[in-house]
Amino acid sequence: MSLFSERRGSASLDRHVGARLRLRRRVRGLSEAELGEAVELSALQIQKFENGVSRVSATKLFEMAGALKTPIAYFFEGGPALTSEGEGEAADKADARAAVMEFLSSPEGLGFVAAFARIDSERLRGGCAMLLRLLADGAAPGADGETVEPD
Repeated sequence: MSLFSERRGSASLDRHVGARLRLRRRVRGLSEAELGEAVELSALQIQKFENGVSRVSATKLFEMAGALKTPIAYFFEGGPALTSEGEGEAADKADARAAVMEFLSSPEGLGFVAAFARIDSERLRGGCAMLLRLLADGAAPGADGETVEPD
């Protein structure tokens, strides 16, 4: 598999940059149209960048970083590795990161993160995280602390 294959390389990086762009835009509370207006692009073009359909030029990425008040490096954080080590494992990690980014970019994800961040107690946050892992695995703790499988 080449360094810039469809799965791990440039297409994967385009999707990652797009997901980070969407996340930052939503965190800043801007619509696609508002960001587009700030950088002289249509809302449709912003959408294409965010979905990884179109590749963002360096100039436009620079302009969008300014409009979103974030360093350009932000868009690449957690992106696909540009090495040939453990290609299958790297691809799996990239897929997992993409799923997390997609969730965090959704209204539910942003709401969840905002609510979770308001929990002051480290112990309660840990308990919430454990409960979510159990729910995601299809089990939940019963009243007596025993794990109960869903019906």
